[in-house]
Amino acid sequence: MGVQTPQDVQRVVDGLTDSSWAFSALVAAAEIGLLACLTPSCTPAEAAARAGVTDALAKALLDVLTSIGLANTQGNTYVAAPGLGEFLRTSPSDDILAWLRSNHFQSRQMVDAARRGQLQPGWIHTDPEILRAQGRTGRAAVHALASQVFPSVPGLQECLRSPGAAFLDVGCGVGIISIEMCRIYPHLSVVGLEPGEVQAAEAARNIAEAGFEERIEVRPQRLESLTDRDAFDLAYVPQVVMPIAAVTSGLPRVRDALHAGGWVLVVAISVPGNDLHAATTRLLNVMWGGSPLLAHEVVEMTKAAGFESVQVGGAPGSLLKAILGRRPL
Repeated sequence: MGVQTPQDVQRVVDGLTDSSWAFSALVAAAEIGLLACLTPSCTPAEAAARAGVTDALAKALLDVLTSIGLANTQGNTYVAAPGLGEFLRTSPSDDILAWLRSNHFQSRQMVDAARRGQLQPGWIHTDPEILRAQGRTGRAAVHALASQVFPSVPGLQECLRSPGAAFLDVGCGVGIISIEMCRIYPHLSVVGLEPGEVQAAEAARNIAEAGFEERIEVRPQRLESLTDRDAFDLAYVPQVVMPIAAVTSGLPRVRDALHAGGWVLVVAISVPGNDLHAATTRLLNVMWGGSPLLAHEVVEMTKAAGFESVQVGGAPGSLLKAILGRRPL
Protein backbone atom coordinates (compact mmCIF):
# COMPACT_ATOMS: atom_id res chain seq x y z
CA MET A 1 0.00 0.00 0.00
CA GLY A 2 2.96 2.35 0.48
CA VAL A 3 2.95 5.48 2.61
CA GLN A 4 -0.63 6.74 2.76
CA THR A 5 -0.87 8.63 6.05
CA PRO A 6 1.31 10.71 8.37
CA GLN A 7 1.34 7.72 10.69
CA ASP A 8 2.89 5.67 7.89
CA VAL A 9 5.63 8.28 7.59
CA GLN A 10 6.26 8.03 11.31
CA ARG A 11 6.57 4.26 11.09
CA VAL A 12 9.02 4.47 8.18
CA VAL A 13 11.18 7.04 9.95
CA ASP A 14 11.03 5.09 13.21
CA GLY A 15 12.20 1.97 11.41
CA LEU A 16 15.05 3.82 9.74
CA THR A 17 16.00 5.39 13.06
CA ASP A 18 16.16 1.95 14.66
CA SER A 19 18.32 0.74 11.77
CA SER A 20 20.63 3.74 12.07
CA TRP A 21 21.14 3.17 15.79
CA ALA A 22 21.58 -0.56 15.24
CA PHE A 23 24.33 0.01 12.66
CA SER A 24 26.01 2.54 14.95
CA ALA A 25 25.82 0.01 17.78
CA LEU A 26 27.45 -2.61 15.55
CA VAL A 27 30.27 -0.24 14.61
CA ALA A 28 30.76 0.73 18.25
CA ALA A 29 30.80 -2.93 19.29
CA ALA A 30 33.51 -3.63 16.71
CA GLU A 31 35.53 -0.57 17.77
CA ILE A 32 35.67 -1.58 21.45
CA GLY A 33 36.26 -5.28 20.81
CA LEU A 34 32.86 -6.39 21.98
CA LEU A 35 32.22 -8.45 18.83
CA ALA A 36 35.23 -10.59 19.66
CA CYS A 37 33.72 -11.30 23.08
CA LEU A 38 30.95 -13.27 21.39
CA THR A 39 33.33 -16.05 20.43
CA PRO A 40 33.01 -18.34 22.17
CA SER A 41 30.58 -16.52 24.53
CA CYS A 42 30.35 -13.89 27.22
CA THR A 43 28.17 -12.43 29.91
CA PRO A 44 27.54 -8.68 29.93
CA ALA A 45 29.95 -8.33 32.86
CA GLU A 46 32.69 -10.21 31.02
CA ALA A 47 32.13 -8.17 27.87
CA ALA A 48 32.15 -4.94 29.86
CA ALA A 49 35.45 -5.81 31.51
CA ARG A 50 37.11 -6.65 28.19
CA ALA A 51 35.65 -3.68 26.29
CA GLY A 52 36.16 -1.09 29.02
CA VAL A 53 32.51 -0.02 29.31
CA THR A 54 29.85 -0.35 31.97
CA ASP A 55 27.89 -3.56 32.43
CA ALA A 56 24.69 -1.74 31.45
CA LEU A 57 26.17 -0.42 28.19
CA ALA A 58 27.66 -3.78 27.29
CA LYS A 59 24.29 -5.46 27.83
CA ALA A 60 22.48 -2.79 25.80
CA LEU A 61 24.87 -3.24 22.87
CA LEU A 62 24.63 -7.03 23.09
CA ASP A 63 20.84 -6.81 23.13
CA VAL A 64 20.91 -4.77 19.92
CA LEU A 65 23.20 -7.33 18.26
CA THR A 66 20.79 -10.04 19.37
CA SER A 67 17.79 -8.14 18.01
CA ILE A 68 19.30 -8.00 14.51
CA GLY A 69 20.23 -11.68 14.55
CA LEU A 70 23.99 -11.42 14.99
CA ALA A 71 23.99 -12.88 18.50
CA ASN A 72 21.98 -15.43 20.47
CA THR A 73 21.34 -15.66 24.18
CA GLN A 74 21.69 -18.64 26.50
CA GLY A 75 20.45 -17.45 29.86
CA ASN A 76 22.70 -14.55 30.82
CA THR A 77 25.28 -15.52 28.23
CA TYR A 78 25.58 -14.10 24.71
CA VAL A 79 27.12 -16.02 21.83
CA ALA A 80 27.71 -15.14 18.19
CA ALA A 81 25.12 -16.45 15.75
CA PRO A 82 26.63 -19.26 13.63
CA GLY A 83 27.05 -17.00 10.61
CA LEU A 84 28.71 -14.24 12.60
CA GLY A 85 30.99 -16.73 14.32
CA GLU A 86 32.16 -18.09 10.97
CA PHE A 87 32.54 -14.56 9.61
CA LEU A 88 34.70 -13.51 12.57
CA ARG A 89 36.85 -16.64 12.25
CA THR A 90 37.51 -16.23 8.54
CA SER A 91 37.80 -12.44 8.19
CA PRO A 92 40.72 -10.39 9.56
CA SER A 93 39.46 -8.12 12.32
CA ASP A 94 41.09 -5.09 10.67
CA ASP A 95 39.17 -5.78 7.47
CA ILE A 96 35.87 -6.04 9.34
CA LEU A 97 36.51 -2.78 11.17
CA ALA A 98 37.53 -1.00 7.95
CA TRP A 99 34.36 -2.20 6.20
CA LEU A 100 32.16 -0.89 9.00
CA ARG A 101 34.10 2.34 9.43
CA SER A 102 34.05 3.13 5.73
CA ASN A 103 30.26 2.99 5.52
CA HIS A 104 29.80 4.85 8.80
CA PHE A 105 32.29 7.62 8.00
CA GLN A 106 31.01 8.20 4.47
CA SER A 107 27.32 8.30 5.39
CA ARG A 108 28.09 10.64 8.29
CA GLN A 109 30.12 12.92 6.03
CA MET A 110 27.28 13.06 3.49
CA VAL A 111 24.95 14.40 6.18
CA ASP A 112 27.59 16.80 7.52
CA ALA A 113 28.17 18.19 4.01
CA ALA A 114 24.43 18.64 3.48
CA ARG A 115 24.13 20.51 6.79
CA ARG A 116 26.91 22.87 5.68
CA GLY A 117 25.30 23.39 2.27
CA GLN A 118 28.26 21.68 0.59
CA LEU A 119 26.73 18.39 -0.58
CA GLN A 120 28.07 17.36 -3.98
CA PRO A 121 28.96 14.12 -5.73
CA GLY A 122 32.53 13.00 -6.23
CA TRP A 123 35.24 11.13 -4.38
CA ILE A 124 36.58 14.25 -2.68
CA HIS A 125 37.42 12.76 0.71
CA THR A 126 40.71 13.85 2.24
CA ASP A 127 40.04 12.73 5.81
CA PRO A 128 42.79 10.16 6.49
CA GLU A 129 40.40 7.98 8.51
CA ILE A 130 37.98 7.70 5.58
CA LEU A 131 40.80 7.09 3.10
CA ARG A 132 42.36 4.37 5.26
CA ALA A 133 39.03 2.68 5.95
CA GLN A 134 37.89 2.68 2.33
CA GLY A 135 41.33 1.66 1.13
CA ARG A 136 41.45 -1.25 3.55
CA THR A 137 38.16 -2.60 2.16
CA GLY A 138 40.04 -3.17 -1.10
CA ARG A 139 42.14 -5.87 0.54
CA ALA A 140 39.30 -8.37 0.82
CA ALA A 141 38.06 -7.49 -2.67
CA VAL A 142 41.48 -8.20 -4.23
CA HIS A 143 41.77 -11.57 -2.52
CA ALA A 144 38.23 -12.48 -3.62
CA LEU A 145 39.06 -11.53 -7.22
CA ALA A 146 42.32 -13.48 -7.18
CA SER A 147 40.73 -16.62 -5.73
CA GLN A 148 37.27 -16.58 -7.32
CA VAL A 149 37.29 -14.47 -10.49
CA PHE A 150 40.75 -14.45 -12.07
CA PRO A 151 40.96 -18.29 -12.26
CA SER A 152 37.98 -18.25 -14.64
CA VAL A 153 39.74 -15.87 -17.06
CA PRO A 154 41.83 -17.86 -19.57
CA GLY A 155 45.53 -17.41 -18.97
CA LEU A 156 45.24 -14.48 -16.56
CA GLN A 157 46.49 -16.18 -13.40
CA GLU A 158 49.44 -17.71 -15.21
CA CYS A 159 50.34 -14.36 -16.72
CA LEU A 160 50.20 -12.50 -13.39
CA ARG A 161 52.43 -15.14 -11.81
CA SER A 162 55.08 -14.87 -14.52
CA PRO A 163 58.31 -12.85 -14.24
CA GLY A 164 57.86 -9.42 -15.76
CA ALA A 165 54.10 -9.25 -15.17
CA ALA A 166 52.77 -5.69 -14.91
CA PHE A 167 49.56 -4.22 -13.46
CA LEU A 168 48.02 -0.77 -13.99
CA ASP A 169 46.02 0.48 -11.00
CA VAL A 170 43.95 3.49 -12.13
CA GLY A 171 43.01 5.73 -9.22
CA CYS A 172 45.12 3.72 -6.80
CA GLY A 173 44.04 5.78 -3.79
CA VAL A 174 46.01 4.82 -0.70
CA GLY A 175 47.67 1.92 -2.51
CA ILE A 176 45.98 -1.07 -0.88
CA ILE A 177 44.95 -2.78 -4.13
CA SER A 178 48.47 -2.37 -5.54
CA ILE A 179 50.01 -3.72 -2.35
CA GLU A 180 47.74 -6.75 -2.13
CA MET A 181 48.31 -7.58 -5.80
CA CYS A 182 52.06 -7.57 -5.12
CA ARG A 183 51.57 -9.84 -2.12
CA ILE A 184 49.53 -12.33 -4.13
CA TYR A 185 51.70 -12.22 -7.25
CA PRO A 186 55.41 -12.09 -6.26
CA HIS A 187 56.72 -11.24 -9.77
CA LEU A 188 54.25 -8.41 -10.38
CA SER A 189 55.23 -4.77 -10.81
CA VAL A 190 52.61 -2.01 -10.53
CA VAL A 191 52.02 1.48 -11.84
CA GLY A 192 49.37 3.34 -9.86
CA LEU A 193 47.75 6.53 -11.14
CA GLU A 194 46.67 8.86 -8.33
CA PRO A 195 46.24 12.62 -8.91
CA GLY A 196 45.12 13.35 -5.33
CA GLU A 197 48.00 14.65 -3.21
CA VAL A 198 46.61 13.41 0.11
CA GLN A 199 45.82 9.98 -1.29
CA ALA A 200 49.20 9.67 -3.02
CA ALA A 201 51.03 10.61 0.17
CA GLU A 202 49.09 7.99 2.11
CA ALA A 203 49.82 5.47 -0.63
CA ALA A 204 53.54 6.20 -0.41
CA ARG A 205 53.47 5.56 3.34
CA ASN A 206 51.56 2.30 2.93
CA ILE A 207 53.82 1.09 0.12
CA ALA A 208 56.95 1.86 2.13
CA GLU A 209 55.52 0.10 5.18
CA ALA A 210 54.77 -2.96 3.04
CA GLY A 211 58.30 -2.88 1.57
CA PHE A 212 57.19 -2.57 -2.06
CA GLU A 213 58.87 0.71 -3.06
CA GLU A 214 60.82 -1.12 -5.79
CA ARG A 215 57.73 -2.76 -7.25
CA ILE A 216 55.06 -0.06 -7.07
CA GLU A 217 55.33 3.33 -8.81
CA VAL A 218 52.68 5.95 -7.98
CA ARG A 219 52.25 8.62 -10.62
CA PRO A 220 50.41 11.92 -10.00
CA GLN A 221 48.46 11.33 -13.20
CA ARG A 222 44.90 11.03 -14.45
CA LEU A 223 43.72 8.32 -16.81
CA GLU A 224 43.00 10.94 -19.48
CA SER A 225 46.74 11.63 -19.81
CA LEU A 226 47.91 8.01 -19.94
CA THR A 227 50.28 7.46 -22.89
CA ASP A 228 51.85 4.06 -22.08
CA ARG A 229 51.76 1.49 -24.89
CA ASP A 230 51.91 -2.31 -24.73
CA ALA A 231 53.08 -2.19 -21.12
CA PHE A 232 50.62 -4.03 -18.86
CA ASP A 233 48.99 -7.44 -18.51
CA LEU A 234 46.05 -6.29 -16.38
CA ALA A 235 44.52 -2.87 -15.75
CA TYR A 236 41.99 -1.94 -13.07
CA VAL A 237 39.55 0.88 -13.89
CA PRO A 238 37.24 1.89 -10.99
CA GLN A 239 34.57 3.55 -13.12
CA VAL A 240 32.33 3.77 -10.03
CA VAL A 241 34.36 6.81 -8.86
CA MET A 242 34.95 8.35 -12.29
CA PRO A 243 32.84 10.68 -14.46
CA ILE A 244 31.47 8.81 -17.43
CA ALA A 245 33.33 11.07 -19.87
CA ALA A 246 36.63 10.15 -18.22
CA VAL A 247 35.80 6.45 -18.48
CA THR A 248 34.71 6.51 -22.11
CA SER A 249 37.76 8.52 -23.18
CA GLY A 250 40.09 6.58 -20.87
CA LEU A 251 39.22 3.00 -21.77
CA PRO A 252 40.78 3.21 -25.27
CA ARG A 253 43.96 4.53 -23.60
CA VAL A 254 43.89 1.55 -21.26
CA ARG A 255 43.42 -0.79 -24.22
CA ASP A 256 46.50 0.66 -25.90
CA ALA A 257 48.48 0.46 -22.64
CA LEU A 258 47.86 -3.29 -22.39
CA HIS A 259 49.85 -5.98 -24.11
CA ALA A 260 47.97 -7.77 -26.87
CA GLY A 261 45.81 -10.29 -25.02
CA GLY A 262 45.96 -8.27 -21.80
CA TRP A 263 42.85 -7.76 -19.68
CA VAL A 264 40.99 -4.77 -18.27
CA LEU A 265 38.97 -5.07 -15.07
CA VAL A 266 36.15 -2.54 -14.73
CA VAL A 267 33.90 -2.64 -11.67
CA ALA A 268 30.23 -1.77 -11.24
CA ILE A 269 28.11 -1.52 -8.09
CA SER A 270 24.75 -0.14 -9.23
CA VAL A 271 21.86 -2.58 -9.53
CA PRO A 272 18.37 -2.03 -10.95
CA GLY A 273 15.17 -1.96 -8.96
CA ASN A 274 13.16 0.13 -6.53
CA ASP A 275 14.08 -1.72 -3.35
CA LEU A 276 16.23 -0.07 -0.70
CA HIS A 277 19.39 -2.00 -1.51
CA ALA A 278 19.20 -1.17 -5.22
CA ALA A 279 18.50 2.50 -4.55
CA THR A 280 21.38 2.81 -2.08
CA THR A 281 23.86 1.21 -4.50
CA ARG A 282 23.00 3.90 -7.03
CA LEU A 283 23.22 6.65 -4.40
CA LEU A 284 26.62 5.38 -3.32
CA ASN A 285 27.77 5.24 -6.94
CA VAL A 286 26.75 8.87 -7.51
CA MET A 287 28.26 10.04 -4.22
CA TRP A 288 31.54 8.39 -5.21
CA GLY A 289 31.55 10.50 -8.38
CA GLY A 290 30.59 7.91 -10.97
CA SER A 291 27.48 7.41 -13.06
CA PRO A 292 25.07 4.74 -11.78
CA LEU A 293 25.80 2.37 -14.64
CA LEU A 294 24.45 -1.15 -14.45
CA ALA A 295 26.74 -4.09 -15.20
CA HIS A 296 25.33 -4.64 -18.69
CA GLU A 297 25.91 -0.96 -19.52
CA VAL A 298 29.54 -1.27 -18.41
CA VAL A 299 29.83 -4.36 -20.60
CA GLU A 300 28.67 -2.39 -23.64
CA MET A 301 31.03 0.49 -22.79
CA THR A 302 33.93 -1.94 -22.54
CA LYS A 303 33.08 -3.54 -25.88
CA ALA A 304 32.76 -0.10 -27.50
CA ALA A 305 36.32 0.69 -26.33
CA GLY A 306 37.63 -2.19 -28.44
CA PHE A 307 37.78 -5.04 -25.93
CA GLU A 308 36.66 -8.56 -26.71
CA SER A 309 35.63 -11.65 -24.69
CA VAL A 310 33.89 -9.31 -22.24
CA GLN A 311 32.46 -11.15 -19.24
CA VAL A 312 30.87 -10.37 -15.89
CA GLY A 313 32.02 -11.99 -12.66
CA GLY A 314 32.00 -11.31 -8.98
CA ALA A 315 32.60 -12.95 -5.64
CA PRO A 316 29.46 -14.31 -3.95
CA GLY A 317 27.95 -11.74 -1.62
CA SER A 318 30.13 -8.92 -2.93
CA LEU A 319 28.65 -5.56 -3.87
CA LEU A 320 31.14 -5.28 -6.75
CA LYS A 321 30.55 -6.76 -10.18
CA ALA A 322 33.74 -7.39 -12.13
CA ILE A 323 33.59 -6.75 -15.87
CA LEU A 324 36.62 -8.18 -17.67
CA GLY A 325 37.57 -7.57 -21.28
CA ARG A 326 40.60 -8.58 -23.35
CA ARG A 327 42.63 -6.51 -25.76
CA PRO A 328 42.52 -8.36 -29.08
CA LEU A 329 45.61 -10.37 -30.00
